[in-house]
Amino acid sequence: QQVVMFDKNDFYVKAFGTPGEWKPLDAAVFEDRLYVADIRNSEIRVLDINTGEDVARLGKVGEPSEFLDKPTNLVIDKDGYLYVSDAGRFQIVKMDRDGHVLGTFGRVGTNLGHFARPKGVAVDREGRVFVVDAVFYNVQIFNPKGFMLLFFGGGGTKPGDLILPAKVIVD
Repeated sequence: QQVVMFDKNDFYVKAFGTPGEWKPLDAAVFEDRLYVADIRNSEIRVLDINTGEDVARLGKVGEPSEFLDKPTNLVIDKDGYLYVSDAGRFQIVKMDRDGHVLGTFGRVGTNLGHFARPKGVAVDREGRVFVVDAVFYNVQIFNPKGFMLLFFGGGGTKPGDLILPAKVIVD
């Protein structure tokens, strides 16, 4: 129930948050800010990485239809935009660092480009968005405008199959 920071030698540095107040599922750092997906409070908490103090809470800006529901994972692209995997909305939500929704893609469904349980999200240097779906056992890849390009994975135990995928990282 905390986000714990370690240094490059795996020594404990500090912990963020108070147990019982939130349920952090994923975190990302951009400049001097720590962005944390808090599924309990349906928001992204923004903390000062040096002091641990709350700077902002995102996910309840704008119209209620734009509010986050169950944010599970997040990533920040090279331009500082925040992509949030929202399991309650069955969507990926793109936001600026002030929490304004800039766009969404995906919806509940069983077709490609739809999600049943979106989890991990990553963005490559070309702006392609990779999204894990834990129910479909795959990773779907979208262009920057949200158009699905391709997918990989599938349930099973053969090479290339995935079992309960939860995170994807692009390096």
